[in-house]
Amino acid sequence: MLKKKTMAMLVLAIGCFVTNVSAGDTIRVNRGMLETAALKPGVNHYFVYIKMDKDKPSSYQHIWTRKVTRTLLNNRPVINIYQSWEDQDSVLHTASSGNDAATMEPLQHQFWWKNTGMVEVDFLQKRIRENAKEISQKDTAAITKKRWNAFVTAKDSFCLNWHLDLEIFPLLPFREGAVFEIPFYDPGTAAPLTKAHYTVAASETLETFDNWKVDCWVLTHTEKGNQEKFWISKRTREVIKMEQLINDKIYRYKIKLDYKG
Repeated sequence: MLKKKTMAMLVLAIGCFVTNVSAGDTIRVNRGMLETAALKPGVNHYFVYIKMDKDKPSSYQHIWTRKVTRTLLNNRPVINIYQSWEDQDSVLHTASSGNDAATMEPLQHQFWWKNTGMVEVDFLQKRIRENAKEISQKDTAAITKKRWNAFVTAKDSFCLNWHLDLEIFPLLPFREGAVFEIPFYDPGTAAPLTKAHYTVAASETLETFDNWKVDCWVLTHTEKGNQEKFWISKRTREVIKMEQLINDKIYRYKIKLDYKG
């Protein structure tokens, strides 16, 4: 049985490999391509769980609350996204992300894990703080050095915050068969900027738990040991469901709880 810490590390590690695709089939996501006006302020809830095999009962059940607001940062329009992840008896993770309202480029990001503390990433000032201590290339602690080196790959480039995938995917300019190359970086982690590839594999009608029939785009992502499918409502521009297969054995799901059709 996998421990909670192992599962948390698994969540962070997934997405480190890049799928090979033909350059001619690829739409490279760049500044101004996302339809950010479609991201509506409000609170969304997702039920996240694991199955250790397809026919096993669910385990590692979490509720993710994600709140989207629009505000100003130094007179600059900003989209803020706050996340709180709860397990059976406590909050295990929070994250607060400020993004340019026109492009979704990250401006600020801070996260807290129950067992490791707080990390703050400031893209405007190009600095990171780890449990209130500013870090730099001079640090020698292994995880701190990896965290800084990963930030260096992203701080001067256009990127999108991979921790906000559920908000970013619905903003893509969908068309069937498109392959999106997305410059993703998960701020404050040890993973560098990655050009990740997601394919619009199909259109499909998804039936939700409360019997809504939703016309969706199906977005897929495949890499070594990891397969993901996202169902995104064409009408409301929301991720309704995610199914992930890890190492051909473990299934992970995200299900939107408050979908109103």
